[in-house]
Formats: sequence, structure tokens, C-alpha cells
Amino acid sequence: MRSQATTPARVRDARGRVVRQLDPVRLHLLGQASVIPPETLRSLSDRILPDARRQRAIVIGTAVATALFVVLGTAGYFLYAGRRWSPDRVSLAINTLQVLIILAGPVIAFRLARARYAGRIRAALLAARHCPHCGYNLRDLPPDPVDNATVCPECGCAWPIPSGGSRTA
Repeated sequence: MRSQATTPARVRDARGRVVRQLDPVRLHLLGQASVIPPETLRSLSDRILPDARRQRAIVIGTAVATALFVVLGTAGYFLYAGRRWSPDRVSLAINTLQVLIILAGPVIAFRLARARYAGRIRAALLAARHCPHCGYNLRDLPPDPVDNATVCPECGCAWPIPSGGSRTA
């Protein structure tokens, strides 16, 4: 069950431990409310997903900007070099750069979107006082006096719980 309900991104807890993060949106969509109550999953999903449209627009905008850069770069080169096509160093460098941008642009956009999504999940789970790794309720646990992080008794991860009032979720 945990493999279906975790994000592909790994996050660090307050003490530097790298762990996979629980995804309440997947739990909600799959109907797996074993750790977090269904009402809390629904409210967490509503807090996490509103920014999904903006992320999709960023990814599409990045792809369009990449394609536009390649087209304008090719057009500029042909205006610069005239109508001749020869495998000189300038054309080889420009074509190599264009291929790298075409391949790297979407990968970079996807990784940035995935990192932002993981950050939103972590913030929403901590605001609801749940462990981002296992979903355990951290509501009444005291913070450690050394680093002010709350240690989850279920998985051992330490998380910096926001100091604001306890939200009901």
C-alpha cells in the first residue's frame, strides 16, 4: 500500500533523513483512508490540488518557449548563414545546443513541478499535524527541546511542526 500512496520525490526531515513522502491526494483518490481519516484526506487534497492548473500552465509554457527558442534559433541561423547548408562548426554548435534544450527543457520543468508538488504536500500535512512520511497524527506530541522538531513515534522521522494554532482536520 505504501508504494501506491507515496510520491516519487524523496524529502528530508528536520534531521536530514531522506524518506519517501506520503501522498494524501493518491490516498484520497484510491480510497485508502487507513492512516488518515477520510475527511482529513479530502481537506488535504483540496489544499494541495488548487495549484495543479498553474503548474500545468507552467509546464506547457516551458514547452512552448523551448519550441519557440528552437524555431527562432534555426531561423536566425539560416538568416545569418544564408541559404547554404554545410556542416561547419557554427551550425554544429547551434544544432547541438538546440537538441540539448529540446531534451532538457521538459525534464527540468517536470522536476521543478514535482519538487513544488512535494513541497505543497509536506506543508499541508504538517499544517494538519500529520507525519509526511507515514501519516501518523502528531497533534499532541511535544517537540524535541534540542532542535524543536516533533519526532513521529511510528516511523522515527522528525518534522518541524508550524507554530500556528492547531488546525482541525
